[in-house]
Parts: sequence; structure tokens; C-alpha cells
Amino acid sequence: MATLRPAKVVISVGANTYGHPARQALESYASVGARIYRTDQQGHVSVVEPALTGTFPAQQAPWARALERLSDLLALF
Repeated sequence: MATLRPAKVVISVGANTYGHPARQALESYASVGARIYRTDQQGHVSVVEPALTGTFPAQQAPWARALERLSDLLALF
């Protein structure tokens, strides 16, 4: 990882029982300062590189925000 030094990482995560993404992989990315975008946390992730400006917009999917709000509400009970 130190050789590649990725600045940004997109990880597609669905329901699984095998521990993806592995803790070691996440720690490895974090150790080089990579910003991690995960579909299980941010929802839909779009990668847009207009004219190679270096922009990397990501937004949380509406359903993911709604799920967070629901979780917050349920935590009150």
C-alpha cells in the first residue's frame, strides 16, 4: 500500500457473512491516508472526473439517510 498510496478508495459492500471489507484492508488504506467511500455507509457512490480536475463528489443515497434517521429514532426507545 505504501507504494501505491491511493488517495481515494471505493468499496462496494453488500450483505455478507465473510467480513468484507476486511479490517486489515481498511487499516491498510487508512495507514496511507486514503479516503474510503463505502456503499454500505454512503449508499450510492458516483465517481466523476470532469476534465481530470481531481474532484471526487460522493453523496449519500436518500434511502441511506432515511435509514440513518430511522436508526436514530429507534435508538431513543
